[in-house]
This record gives sequence, C-alpha cells and structure tokens, in this order.
Amino acid sequence: MDDYWPLLAALYPYMSDRALARVVSHFVGLDYELVLNDIFGVNRKELPSAAVDAVRARLVAAGLEEWNKAES
Repeated sequence: MDDYWPLLAALYPYMSDRALARVVSHFVGLDYELVLNDIFGVNRKELPSAAVDAVRARLVAAGLEEWNKAES
C-alpha cells in the first residue's frame, strides 16, 4: 500500500472522483467510501513527486496514454 497515495495522485487527472474511487477500491480492497474520502483530500496531501512519477511511469508502461486516448 506504499503506492496508494501516489496512485490516487497519478490517476486523479484522468478520472472523476467517483470513478477513481470505484477502480482503486476494487484493486486495493478498501471500501469505496474510504477511498472517495481520501480522493477528496489528495490534492492537499504533500506527496513526494518522485513517488507519484514512479507510479505514473508504471501506469504509462501499462498503457495509460492509450487508455486515455480511447476514453476521450
């Protein structure tokens, strides 16, 4: 779960709050409501940019940009 907050920050620009909460709660096994509450505060949380960048790089390697284009 070390990547939980960086994952929220990395995916935040691509998804609505509720969609992001639904997806992340499914994959990390937390209640939707808890994840949604965390999402509401993710922009106020001080996160190391290196951690967010590392998660973003793994998401890009897994096809984030292609997914984003398909959704647009």
